[in-house]
Amino acid sequence: MADDEELDRDVDIVGSERLPLGPGQPITVHAMKGRSRGYKVGAPSAKSVLSLAFNSRCDVVVATAVAGGDPVAQERAVLRFLNGDLVLNRVEEVLGL
Repeated sequence: MADDEELDRDVDIVGSERLPLGPGQPITVHAMKGRSRGYKVGAPSAKSVLSLAFNSRCDVVVATAVAGGDPVAQERAVLRFLNGDLVLNRVEEVLGL
């Protein structure tokens, strides 16, 4: 995940009205590197989202979490989940790590 513009495109699934809440941050999920960024969105079903993307070689995993009022504050909990065994097992299975 090279930059924030790549994350911006992934948030379009929630709605085209989005406002970044700041610059993206580097993240690590297991041995994979990536970025996360919080957004305020105009979709009626969500006030804000947290977009996270990380990669292994050419394979990319993208996660979008509906985050309530402050997505950046919830990033730690989302990363805890992504770094858990459930996600690791699935990523290993799908990506062949």
